Amino acid sequence: MILSLDFGKKRIGLAVAFGGIIETKGFLENDKKTFEKLTQFCKDYKVEQIVIGISEGKMARTTKAFAKKLKKVLQLPIEFVDETLTSIDAEKKVGWKNKGRVDSVSAAMILERYLQES
Repeated sequence: MILSLDFGKKRIGLAVAFGGIIETKGFLENDKKTFEKLTQFCKDYKVEQIVIGISEGKMARTTKAFAKKLKKVLQLPIEFVDETLTSIDAEKKVGWKNKGRVDSVSAAMILERYLQES
């Protein structure tokens, strides 16, 4: 199972892939229990790899710092995928008002890019 994350300062969108099938899994509030919640999620879904969308600039540095800590906590391989325009495309699909759903769909789009590139 591969877990995809659309990392944000407020929320983290989740999607998983198994056998080439991608499924959105909602989002987590990015708070002091984020690593605890992700650890449980990875155990529940038997996650073997994580893919994280990455942008540019300051947010890219913040995302890389998050990923470094996450790798230390979970001991799972982590790869980055360009997330350019995924949030905009997700908003077009589900509407901008449902931010949590946008984050989850963005995570699915990131995972789709990863699977296409591998």
